[in-house]
Amino acid sequence: PSFFFSRIRLHTRYWSDACSDLWCCVHRTLAGSFMNTQSTLVGGGNALTMIGAADIDAAFAGIKNLSISAASDIGANVMTSGSQTYGGTVTVSAAATLTTSDSAVTFNDAVVLNQALTVNTGAGAGHISIAGAVDGAYSLVLSAGAGNVVLGDAVGANTALASIAVTGANIALHDVRTGAAGAQTYTATSGIETNSSYHSAGGAITFNGNLTLNDHLVIDTTD
Repeated sequence: PSFFFSRIRLHTRYWSDACSDLWCCVHRTLAGSFMNTQSTLVGGGNALTMIGAADIDAAFAGIKNLSISAASDIGANVMTSGSQTYGGTVTVSAAATLTTSDSAVTFNDAVVLNQALTVNTGAGAGHISIAGAVDGAYSLVLSAGAGNVVLGDAVGANTALASIAVTGANIALHDVRTGAAGAQTYTATSGIETNSSYHSAGGAITFNGNLTLNDHLVIDTTD
């Protein structure tokens, strides 16, 4: 089945315009092959688990922890007090900011930037990790405060990013490529583990923090 929600409130029950005047009881878990939210989702401080693919077309707010098991299309801001976990490929279809209160944001697969993405986990130890490749001609900003940032695969290998800025306690990186005048800035209070090469087409590449070289280091701002 597919679910198309225009309005959801997660207290003990949810309301959906798609259900006409029907109140539907839930246990804060939605399951289906495809779920689409079209208006603001207010979580009432509850956790939300979405089992299946999700298309987020309006803001999420007031949620504790958010978990989406399959692919996600993010077209609006998502704010949680706790963690956010995205199980499948994430496609950013409209400029969006993912925000937590000192809690982790985890991408277990690739991220495709069809628009700009900002991830901010607050000043505390909220880690940010992206297991898959990141591609798309838009900017990526990752701010982990006292948490760590781990990029587990190449960034911009297929489609160079417009720019990238990463801030955290410890940062682990793989190959990164940005396009015309696309700056790369990495700021770590503890250290930066670097793997392989960093390329830009005229943009500055800046490492602010102690570097640990796990492979040959190539920095090229002419490519």
